[in-house]
Amino acid sequence: MQKLSKDIERVQKRCLKLLHPYFSYNEALNKSGLDRFDYRRDLITENLFREIKDPKHPLHYLLPPVKLTHSQMVLCPTYPYQLPLSKATRYGRDFVPYCVSKKFKRS
Repeated sequence: MQKLSKDIERVQKRCLKLLHPYFSYNEALNKSGLDRFDYRRDLITENLFREIKDPKHPLHYLLPPVKLTHSQMVLCPTYPYQLPLSKATRYGRDFVPYCVSKKFKRS
């Protein structure tokens, strides 16, 4: 996934260089009204995850069950969703675990 993102960013960079040959990449982004690809991807992912958290959303059933808390006092941010344990790193890059880990970072 990382390689594909870099490839797409490279294509965007080339296209902007053709459209705005006298500007740097950041200046061309500003002039075109665009953001970096990785920023746009994270924003779209976060918005979609926020929509999926709505119980009326068709994909809401894909979320893991919500944890039941024993006390109201929380000293550090925790995941509101119960993620299954996995020894593989690939699972953490799937959509739901990725969104949960981005939104609620473990300490």
